[in-house]
Amino acid sequence: MRFKGLTLAFLAATVACGVKSSPQPPLSYTPEKVQSITLKQQGDILYIIWQYSGRYTDGRKIGKFQQQILLNEKIKSLKIHKSDGYYWAKLKLDNQKGKELCFQIKVITKKESSVSNLKCIKPIKTPLQSLSFSLKQTQNGVKLNFNSKGKEILVYKGSSKEEIPPIIYAKTQTDHFLDKDVKNKNKYCYYITQKLGNVESTPSDTKCITFLDTYPPPPPKNVSYVIKQKKLYIFWDLPKDKDIIGVIIEKKGEKILNVPIKSYYFIDTSFKKGDIYTIYTVDKAGNKSKPVYLKIE
Repeated sequence: MRFKGLTLAFLAATVACGVKSSPQPPLSYTPEKVQSITLKQQGDILYIIWQYSGRYTDGRKIGKFQQQILLNEKIKSLKIHKSDGYYWAKLKLDNQKGKELCFQIKVITKKESSVSNLKCIKPIKTPLQSLSFSLKQTQNGVKLNFNSKGKEILVYKGSSKEEIPPIIYAKTQTDHFLDKDVKNKNKYCYYITQKLGNVESTPSDTKCITFLDTYPPPPPKNVSYVIKQKKLYIFWDLPKDKDIIGVIIEKKGEKILNVPIKSYYFIDTSFKKGDIYTIYTVDKAGNKSKPVYLKIE
């Protein structure tokens, strides 16, 4: 029986080794093509905007690649920028207004992709406009003030004057815009345009500001305590503020812990009547709220 079992095992192994797996398809080194292009005219500047997956046709990710812009089927040497998943280039419209301009994008690695679909535009002459705005920091964010004259204002935002993506960040017909999506010590740059039918006005000057959070958060609410089994339980409610990271508790002017407490209560086993606790909220920038005092009676 032992011999028979060994024989069967040998035969099974021999048969298994003889089975060939399905052949793998050869790797593709042809880049996927750019699917679509957007064209945007701002005054005498034309932006060519597109997105790209950065993959070969078999789905593998490409390491390095180049992109070429074709204008009316001829290579046009323009600087290509990238930000937030978008690529873009800009063309100064000198004598091209009224002429049809058609663009395509080609991706190049070891091989070349197919060219993207054709996207065409006839730039028009836009009226000269003097758009301006002021920029200031508020407790809730960065505020832009301008005179919209009841027309739609488009806001653009970036991290530097040179690298503002030509992607609309906000639209408004009021005379101001408040950008709440800001973080402490980050630099933000803005410019505005006015909607003129299918095109936009000449952009305003670009202005930048570094947001510095120096604003104290609201203090803790509903501070109370309970003494149970010789332990002091201190309770509080945190205000609804996204920047608050916890509370700091002091007793007799000294911190009980060196890091903010992220809970809603604290237990002190070494307390006595007459002790006074000082409780603050603290935010991500290290700002402390006004103090709330709790005296143990």
